[in-house]
Amino acid sequence: MRDVIYRQYKPPIHEIKEMGLVRFYDAIKPMETESHEHAYELTYVYSGHVYMKVGGCDHSLFGGDLLCVAPGTCHDTGNFIQNKAIVYYIHLHHPVKNGFYGMDASEAAELGKGLKNCANQKLTLTQKGCAHLVSLFDDDSLPLSGAVARGKLVMLLREVLLSQASPEKTAVPDDISYTLQHIRSFPGQIRSVAELASMVHLSLPRFKQKFKEYVGIPPAEFILRAKLNESAKLLRNENTRIIEVAMNLGFSTSQHFSVVFKRYFNMTPYDYRQLSKKTDNEIFNTFTHEGQDN
Repeated sequence: MRDVIYRQYKPPIHEIKEMGLVRFYDAIKPMETESHEHAYELTYVYSGHVYMKVGGCDHSLFGGDLLCVAPGTCHDTGNFIQNKAIVYYIHLHHPVKNGFYGMDASEAAELGKGLKNCANQKLTLTQKGCAHLVSLFDDDSLPLSGAVARGKLVMLLREVLLSQASPEKTAVPDDISYTLQHIRSFPGQIRSVAELASMVHLSLPRFKQKFKEYVGIPPAEFILRAKLNESAKLLRNENTRIIEVAMNLGFSTSQHFSVVFKRYFNMTPYDYRQLSKKTDNEIFNTFTHEGQDN
């Protein structure tokens, strides 16, 4: 079974030092610490959930979130297991020289200042910015492809700077906020996404679209993570049998529960319980979502 796929792309223009796509299918061990001298790293979570530790600060990234890492800054995933997600990354040469993206010295300096202000921050990229970023990974062998890619990159960076200038996230609507609270309070009682849609008087397609727009992941994924988060807490109580945890949270069998749990935590429920006896920190909590608690 594939745990993760790394795919590097050939940069279409010299301003990009390196670029690639990482697809996590199942839980994998935390990534090692790395840094990139003289290059900014843009890490964009297209879907799923990723933890990043940058310059000593923790960031919880969901679909639509972008992290701009400053040159030379150490970053890794801390002690957190990484699970299902699709992540794009781009390493940009520092825009200090005249001619960067065809800009004059003052424009390059303005861009450099803007990126510095964004450094080591979590931003919410607009749909337009996402489209520009993803399109950079298209295979384009047509004439003037370099000029087109350079234009896409400039438009992407403009959206990044605009995101930094208006960092406040759009308030989560009352219906989605109510749904989030209900899922967190009663994870084992959620039978279907359709049930939630009906609860807030939305059609199923509209509810799914609206939920992902404001939360960053589909409702079914959010429900599953809520159940796993609750199961991790219950497993710390040695008096609760693993099969009881599975049944109380709506898993069909304890075997199914074990398979799903291992996919997200990289260990079985039994191994997690044994590990929890040795530490007071829930370092494998996969559900905390900064900025989305309402």
